[in-house]
Amino acid sequence: MEKGMNVIQLGSITQILFVVFLIICLGYILGRITLKGIALHTSGVFIAALAVGAIGNEFTHSLLAIDMPKIIQNLGLVFFVTSVGYIAGKGFFSNLRTYLKSYIIIGAICILSGTLCCILFICFGKVDSSLAVGMLSGALTSTPGYSAAQEVVSYSEELTKNVAVGHGVTYPFGVMAVVIFIQIVPKIVKCDMDIERSLLHTQTCGKHEQNVVQKGKIQFDSFGFTQFAATILLGMLLGAITIPLPGSSSFSLGNTGGPLLAGLIVGGFNSIGNIDIRCKQSFLSVVREIGLVLFLVGSGYEGGSSFAEVVSEYGPVIILYGAVMTIVPMLLSYIVAKRILKLSLLNNLGAITGGMTSTPALGALVNVAGTESVSNAYASTYPVALVLVVLACQLIVTFL
Repeated sequence: MEKGMNVIQLGSITQILFVVFLIICLGYILGRITLKGIALHTSGVFIAALAVGAIGNEFTHSLLAIDMPKIIQNLGLVFFVTSVGYIAGKGFFSNLRTYLKSYIIIGAICILSGTLCCILFICFGKVDSSLAVGMLSGALTSTPGYSAAQEVVSYSEELTKNVAVGHGVTYPFGVMAVVIFIQIVPKIVKCDMDIERSLLHTQTCGKHEQNVVQKGKIQFDSFGFTQFAATILLGMLLGAITIPLPGSSSFSLGNTGGPLLAGLIVGGFNSIGNIDIRCKQSFLSVVREIGLVLFLVGSGYEGGSSFAEVVSEYGPVIILYGAVMTIVPMLLSYIVAKRILKLSLLNNLGAITGGMTSTPALGALVNVAGTESVSNAYASTYPVALVLVVLACQLIVTFL
């Protein structure tokens, strides 16, 4: 009997692994499809997960019907936000010296304008707050914001699914809109890219430092996994700190904001005493990609299981609402950065990709600009936007 139970359990695990890697394969294939120079890249995994989740929900006895373990999504999230914080940490502190106010303003405009649209749709569009906040995180392509909203409503399976579906409905447009926006703007303004690259190098400060061996410093492993794990532990402790709020409620950074903040702090230093606390850039890039993929697999599959139900209940209007929450922040941020903050075009667009937390758009912008320097503005604005979107999603679900 015991042997038979082990066989059943192994079969279940094998099926889960099959579905996970099927989604990853299909997602990357989908992400490689290019239409007039535009591609989804890693975001294709989320769309593939939505589709597989919807099929699994429809055909409950098929190979694709599984109970997706939460550990896949949670582990992916922690890996993703910690590595993002670690990578942005060095650039975050150095690049903000000159354009601190500009990057904070752009990040704030992107998130707060989208949040205001979200609140208006809840109050006047009669959209459930859990669904609306999922739409907001999807429109802003923010996986940490999405996870923060899910954490708040984790007590209810129905509300958790609403967040997932809202995110799933608006995320594809959010990704495509930002990717298209940063590619068509240079064409609309008919810019000279050589001049814009020169202006970018003048306006941005700081460079991504190479990870070279520091003599006399203690290194626990060749990749930096030990310090990376220690940073996650610090992040979990920071995320567990609870701050009381009016109305007998409370706020915490949780498993999203805590590791992100810890990554930013630790990533800003080379060493503590004689201990080298840096991680290899290649290691961080791989962990970030793995984390993002696992998170998209878990969250996308969960959202796909109830996608059709919510869309049929609310209709295509939620897609329109999501489009508004994407387009308004982009246009408003671009105008303010150009007219008031006087940022160069590439610095402007780099900051917008960070404010909209859109990694695929950054990749597209690097190709358009022909220089990696656009990532400086992204790295400086991205953490600001992430912290604000986490706060916004938590507060909306808590109070609305």
